[in-house]
Amino acid sequence: MKLIKKLLAGLLTLVLLLTLIPSEFTVQAATLKKTEEQLKSDIAKFSVMVTVNNQNQRFAIKKSDISKFNVRSTKYNKKKTQATVKSCIYINRDVATIKGNVTSVYKYKGKKWKLASVTYTKTSLYSFDPRGTWNGTYTAGQGETKITIEIPDVTADGFFIDGKVYFSALPTNPTVPSGSFSLIGGYDLTSGKINFSGNQWIEQPDGYSMINFDAYIDLVNKQITGTNQLVLKK
Repeated sequence: MKLIKKLLAGLLTLVLLLTLIPSEFTVQAATLKKTEEQLKSDIAKFSVMVTVNNQNQRFAIKKSDISKFNVRSTKYNKKKTQATVKSCIYINRDVATIKGNVTSVYKYKGKKWKLASVTYTKTSLYSFDPRGTWNGTYTAGQGETKITIEIPDVTADGFFIDGKVYFSALPTNPTVPSGSFSLIGGYDLTSGKINFSGNQWIEQPDGYSMINFDAYIDLVNKQITGTNQLVLKK
């Protein structure tokens, strides 16, 4: 009988001790409950960096910029006080789409999961569609000039088909004559580089030569940027 009482007393003491131990030292039974929209909102709090034309481009994003999102895994530490979510993300920048891997780390504190960090890896250009009409400006000997580039189609390996360049005056530089020429060139998705080269005149103003541009995809400003202060947007 005395032995039973001692065992019961010992069990009661153990229960009291476990009750008094702070929750952060016990195994958490909680699981991370985040919807896809919540995960995307958390990721959008951190800027993205992509290397284009051998330069690092860093920019902030909005949740609405995330066009596609896939959670690959969610793993916990032994105490379930930390959750690591790995995802694949696609971000639309108007001028192009980038793809990357994202690791989001959450920590369980005060009975709540809180975002600790977001890390992007393997971010790169995923798609770029040059087809269509691009409008903008460039600067040459005649000063700042309006430019329109039309690219009806491209080959599978990125070369332009039947491209045309049109240039004309701006209100701030009204003496520039209008002209046009066909272009050749293409783009390299790996580097983000673009080349526009004059081919044949369609309408040549007196004293004017065709101009070439070495350009690149500008994800920060959602445009094409190039030599001779070229800026193009769709």
